[in-house]
Amino acid sequence: MRPCVIVPAYENERTVAAVARGAAALGLPVIVVDDGSRDRTAEAAREIDGVTVLRHERNQGKGAALRSGFLAAAERGFTHALTIDADGQHLPEDIPRLLEAARAEPAALILGARDLAAAGAGRGSRFGRAFSNFWTLVETGLRLEDTQSGFRLYPLGALAALRLEASGYDFEIEALVKAAWSGVPVRSVPVRARYFQGAERVSHFRPFLDFARISRLNTRLVTLRICLPRACLAALFRRDLAHLSWPRRLWRGLALARGRARRRVPLPFLLLPAGTGLVLAAAALQGAARVVSFAGALGLLAGAAAILAFLFRRAELFLAAFLPAAVGLLLALGVAGFLGGVSPGPAAGAALAAALALEAAALLLAYLRRFRGQKDRVALVAWSVPVTAALAALAWRAGLGPPWPQGWPALVAGTCGVLLLSPFCCRAVLVRAGPNGTPAPANMLAALRVFWLMLAGGARHFLARAPGANRRAAQRAAVDRIQAIARAIQQGVPLGRRVFLGLERIPRGQPCVVVANHESMYDIMAALALPLPLRILAKRWVWRMPVLGAMVRAAGYILVEEDRTEALFEQAARSLAEGVSLLVFPEGTRSRSGRMGRFHNGAFAIARRCGVPVLPVAMVNTRETVPPGTWWVGEHDARIVVLEAMDPGAFSGEGADRRMARAARERIAACCRDLWLETQYGPVWHRILSGMYRCRGLRANAAARGIRSDPFLHALPRLCAGNGRVLILGCGFGLSAARLALAYPAREIIAVGPPGRALRAARAALGDRFPVAFVAADPAACEAPPAQWTILDVLALRQEAFPALLRRVAGVAAPGARLLLRGRQGDCERALAECGFAVDEERGDLCRAGEVVLLCTPRAFSPSGGTSRCG
Repeated sequence: MRPCVIVPAYENERTVAAVARGAAALGLPVIVVDDGSRDRTAEAAREIDGVTVLRHERNQGKGAALRSGFLAAAERGFTHALTIDADGQHLPEDIPRLLEAARAEPAALILGARDLAAAGAGRGSRFGRAFSNFWTLVETGLRLEDTQSGFRLYPLGALAALRLEASGYDFEIEALVKAAWSGVPVRSVPVRARYFQGAERVSHFRPFLDFARISRLNTRLVTLRICLPRACLAALFRRDLAHLSWPRRLWRGLALARGRARRRVPLPFLLLPAGTGLVLAAAALQGAARVVSFAGALGLLAGAAAILAFLFRRAELFLAAFLPAAVGLLLALGVAGFLGGVSPGPAAGAALAAALALEAAALLLAYLRRFRGQKDRVALVAWSVPVTAALAALAWRAGLGPPWPQGWPALVAGTCGVLLLSPFCCRAVLVRAGPNGTPAPANMLAALRVFWLMLAGGARHFLARAPGANRRAAQRAAVDRIQAIARAIQQGVPLGRRVFLGLERIPRGQPCVVVANHESMYDIMAALALPLPLRILAKRWVWRMPVLGAMVRAAGYILVEEDRTEALFEQAARSLAEGVSLLVFPEGTRSRSGRMGRFHNGAFAIARRCGVPVLPVAMVNTRETVPPGTWWVGEHDARIVVLEAMDPGAFSGEGADRRMARAARERIAACCRDLWLETQYGPVWHRILSGMYRCRGLRANAAARGIRSDPFLHALPRLCAGNGRVLILGCGFGLSAARLALAYPAREIIAVGPPGRALRAARAALGDRFPVAFVAADPAACEAPPAQWTILDVLALRQEAFPALLRRVAGVAAPGARLLLRGRQGDCERALAECGFAVDEERGDLCRAGEVVLLCTPRAFSPSGGTSRCG
């Protein structure tokens, strides 16, 4: 990697020399681009050794200056260009941070994320950044902290492949969005910033003109993102296709999108020609029957929705399809009514258009099950929604006769509502791989319930504040109000089970430091629901949040930052002296894998310095309350266990904090191990397991619906207790593998089944979260590795292959190996006796009608040495 530094400058005579000198001091080549300055900017830069100065005769804008710098850097053989503003806002001392991130990922575009609050930036600057961040999220799907930062590191090769047109401040946004569209990774690195006040600050940003240009650019980019798939956008703005016309480049992008689907055309595209004729025929009938009333139009929409709900038998699919159509209908009718009243004809046409868009969304949702986990195929199928919505719009105009004054605006409003919401709903709800899957309506309603409780509690908090109250009393009242919200969530979520244990161990009348493992967003609410006043050691991102940040600041929560350790200790001691305990998650962040990380020493150092006990709290299986990467409330059976308080006086000498942290972690880990299996046998285990198979196909859904009534699956984790390898032969849809994987997340499980739809559904249901290896092979012909437990589900195997499979298992069996077999009565006993297996136990309580469940041992390792009771 050969980096250089580019400094775009315009009338920065006082600051450009210091910026260039700081960059050159790091041993980096520096290129200063003077964009037509009328002062001594160029002369000041030339005085620095090792600085190359380029000059524009007239001011062309920051984007033009950056383009000149990039071109000069590429001609000199540099691979990366780091841009830094010449006004002194960015610190050259932070350049190594960006270089280090680029060395770890050379192909990425690195952004320097400024801390505007710490730098003293005004409200206008903070609003502008939030505004830019929002539109970049809409355009690219990336959540970036600072999209307006001029402190960046560009990979010149990737940048040269893009067609960039902006020349002002909007150049940086255009470069960022188009780079993301073309597949360039974008990463953020925290940097410091300085904001000068008064005459010291030199800014050439023209609020009205430049903001208008940026808004125009965002409007264009958002429109392109809505109307075109990502592959088309990447093709449109690639320089190597500049010799092609715009339509040919668009066609190239469509071909690329189709190629990513591996030459398989989704059903919605195949049905479009036939659907077009049906659409036009229905529109003609609708236009002829002008007597259709508004209620009849809504009945048409409701009837289409009911048919779809019946066909797919999945309420969440119906919800995700119905919402865009309903919103499109309301927008169309609202615009029509605003412009001149709603007549029966436009109302019926709007309902027809919405119903057709609903049909397209349903086709999309049906095929998302098939393409789950393959983002390129999902993106390709998703664009059937806009195509069919456009056909519905044409049918509206063709079937309802002469245009009305309000017809076209209403049509545009309704169609835009469908176009905007359909992909959003699909991505927010359905494009989920692995066990977190697609939410059911109960999961989404539970999330809405939590949002409502938080909103109501926040409103009560702000309304209850007394302006003239004592500061300490006001903070304590805010602490109580926040904990009241947490207790309302704990008691008011009608889903799952949350059990608190060991509450009698909480010290009464004595503050303490509460430490807990961190698996889910719910852990904070669970800890705050404990019956003792608590303040949290909060991070900067919580401090900055618009509403939540104001609440935690009002409650006196403690901000955690690396450079304010002593202030943190002082605030912690003050809170403990007031009788308010502290809540700390020593892992720092939530565990993505579910495994408990190393505990940091800070919480234990506070406890030892202040002389208060440490109260460990074990969060057992709280990960499922809000599954990682989702926004809904999942099915869960959680335990929140308060352990015995730890006296810091028992730990002394060098490394006492570290030893205390290790002891607390071991106690919490032991509690989680002891209670984990208990959480897998509660009243919701079958709902958790069946939820993993939601939207995996009709056959997978049918298999998952019988989980609750299957006693074999219920008892399987205790039957196969231990840590050894488990081999499942004839896995079917993988229900046994999923049940064991949930009960033993770190256990090695090998599931063998014939290739086909069932195995694909099993792989999709489990995702990559669990160490389950699915092998697509004939169980009777594959090499069976030795395992502590072998599970044979004869119901999923060919009957003629059963004896050969048993002999193979007996041949590779190791000492201590066990066989768990489920099959039909009368089919298994003779085959087991012939293949050398002794039946140790027959579990009649785990059988359904006509089945038998047997626990067997290879006769060579049987404790009795030999006779099978089935022989």
